[in-house]
Amino acid sequence: MPPFVRIFAELNRGDVELAQTKEEIEVLTNGTELLGIYQENDIETWRDFLYYLAQALGCFSTIDRDGKLRLIPYGITDNKTVDSRHRFSSTFSDFVTRYTAVSSTNKRTDIAEYYSIKPDDGLTMNLGVNPLLQFGLEEKRKRIINNILSAITVVNYVPFDSDTIGDPVLDLGDIIKFTGGHADETKRSAMPAISRTDSEVQNNE
Repeated sequence: MPPFVRIFAELNRGDVELAQTKEEIEVLTNGTELLGIYQENDIETWRDFLYYLAQALGCFSTIDRDGKLRLIPYGITDNKTVDSRHRFSSTFSDFVTRYTAVSSTNKRTDIAEYYSIKPDDGLTMNLGVNPLLQFGLEEKRKRIINNILSAITVVNYVPFDSDTIGDPVLDLGDIIKFTGGHADETKRSAMPAISRTDSEVQNNE
């Protein structure tokens, strides 16, 4: 069944709402593909299923600020610029996180298949034995996995750690451009997590 139908069916078992509409899910990578679950699988929990589904859709999932499930594609558009005046401290990696290949094990043949772009000089995302990628003709499997590869090759993020003035607009996965100081303005970072200081927590209570 299409991803939206499957997500909706699974969510109806619990208390979580889906943040996106059917149309918004369908524009995601492989959002209109028919996906089936291979009978021999290691899915034991809703979290397991969601992990594999996000893989198949070339994105990641999170519970948003409204308490709803949201599937988020990897982005390239800046959501916020943070200059040196608004950073109390910051460190940036000398390396860039980027993907140029995916590996996916075909359950039928028990062979790990490798898909890459040229030049293949980045990280490889290991999809493992994703039970949602096992059904259908070989051409369909290749099409879906190549679509995933296209989705993750936009990832070109510099790992960072920074103390900044809080911005309630920022969400997980947002793309940040750091400027000034020792920041490289030609590169981008993705919001991996947000933490608040004890004083910020107390001020909000």
